[in-house]
Amino acid sequence: MVEKDKKNKIMSKEKILKDVKKLSPIDLEKTKQAMKFYIFDEDKIIKNRIFSQSKLNEQIFCFGLLLTKEIDLKDKKGNVVGKEQEESPVIITSKKELIEATKEVEIDYKIKFNPIPSHLPLRWSRESIENFLKDEDIQPDLSPEEVFSKVKKPYEDFCFFREPTWYKVNALLDMDTYCFSLFDTFPIKEERGLQGTGKTKCMKVSKNISCNATEIMINPSEATLFRETHDKRPTKYIDEAEKLFTIKKGQVESDSRVELINGSCSRGSVIPRMEKIGNRFVCVYYQVFSPTRIGSIKGLFGATEDRTITQIHTRSPDNDARGETEPDDNNPEWIILRDYLYLFTLKYWKKIEDAYRNESLYKDLKLKKRDLQIWKPLLALAEVINHELFLEINTFAEKISLQRREDFITEDSWDFKILKIVLEKLESGENMIRPKEIKEKYKQKYSEESERSPHEKTIIKILDQVGFKDLRKPRDNKGNYYLITKENFSLIINPICPILSTLSTLPTLPTLPLYNKDKNSVGEVKESVGKKSESVADVENVASVGNKRWKENKESTKIPIIKIKSAQDSKNKGGVEKPKK
Repeated sequence: MVEKDKKNKIMSKEKILKDVKKLSPIDLEKTKQAMKFYIFDEDKIIKNRIFSQSKLNEQIFCFGLLLTKEIDLKDKKGNVVGKEQEESPVIITSKKELIEATKEVEIDYKIKFNPIPSHLPLRWSRESIENFLKDEDIQPDLSPEEVFSKVKKPYEDFCFFREPTWYKVNALLDMDTYCFSLFDTFPIKEERGLQGTGKTKCMKVSKNISCNATEIMINPSEATLFRETHDKRPTKYIDEAEKLFTIKKGQVESDSRVELINGSCSRGSVIPRMEKIGNRFVCVYYQVFSPTRIGSIKGLFGATEDRTITQIHTRSPDNDARGETEPDDNNPEWIILRDYLYLFTLKYWKKIEDAYRNESLYKDLKLKKRDLQIWKPLLALAEVINHELFLEINTFAEKISLQRREDFITEDSWDFKILKIVLEKLESGENMIRPKEIKEKYKQKYSEESERSPHEKTIIKILDQVGFKDLRKPRDNKGNYYLITKENFSLIINPICPILSTLSTLPTLPTLPLYNKDKNSVGEVKESVGKKSESVADVENVASVGNKRWKENKESTKIPIIKIKSAQDSKNKGGVEKPKK
């Protein structure tokens, strides 16, 4: 019966296809006539671009500015009666062209700048713009290393950072704001520290260097933040971020402005809002992708913290003169520095983009997933400056990312203590993990710490949240339970809580095969291809968690097992376990 239904479905599909193909000449002509009004060529579609900076095409990058223009004043008869000045939107291209943002640009380049801001402070000096367009090299043509040194120097002059690499990280972030539209993600920079540690001073230095910077805003309104970001795509500076979060009954609640901050690190992020236009309400999609710096004492929470590069500021020593100095916003040196950055970006934007898209540059790094996403714009620019800087920033990023993962589940939290009990049970040979038994064990183990033990429902919620929900089985006469293997535990917990791997005596976990996008198959590994490893049985346990790719490919492609090194032996070289004969 089932086979008969399948045959009927196949026959009906074939019949539909035949009917579609057999259009009458009259119907075909009607379809062709209707198609004349529609565009099917992707290259002819007008695409939206960010006015403040964007790619016109694969060869041209541009900055959008409001330049002062002199226009004629006419009377009702059309006679010129005087002159007046107005701010006119123009784009300055990497080909040294000045183009007015008009309908002709839409037709010629198939792009549309929406919206064009009504007010955008000019941060590139008129003299430098004029010299650039006239092809007059009055300003010296600096190398990437020289521009980087000039951007780094104000941080060294005004700020005290205990870790010297932070001077380079801040300089790279400011330089990247001039081409952030080339990237898929852009990190939020958090300045965290106690009062008097120089958080605001660091943001003051940055706002005088970065592209289209706002003033340092304290508790800006939701309407202001949304409209400023949507229109100008500026580099936003928000201080006293504690006002963005409130704690009620032990739970952190964020206000609507945090949605914009979270979305600002991803290209294409939009936040819908109902706005009254005329006499009706319309859904407006606010574009929010733009650089952000936030200052806070208590730190950020949740998804916002996960998208940040967090720098912890400390007070400078009493004998360090930088503690008494403040940057002067009116110093003309800032204008000269910004001029260099505009010219540098127009010259090197293509190299920065190529370095960002060069996947082979990042394939051997320890940075993965979200950590690589937020550090990748800095690494790409560092590679353009010099490879030694790329290696230094990568090493520093790995250290910061490891600290972030270790902080994800702290040792004094319920999560850590519950997972530690699960680990002890697994090492004693138990695979059936019951929340009720964990609760009793928790009371015995931590009774002296004068804290209440979590309820069974809370333990289930914690285990589900960290990734064991798929391993929870239907309750039996003894209650809820999870069926967890040692390999399952290592696969789920090692990436989010590395410190548990140092306490564990579990065997090292085999990794999954690399996916090759070009071949659309499992990537090849040079050693011992074709021989079946004795650890395939372990891999099948991993597949039971939900990784179907192993089952699909293990029969067609035999690969060796690569160990994930634990924190304890991460200094050792190698890592490839040859299969036993």
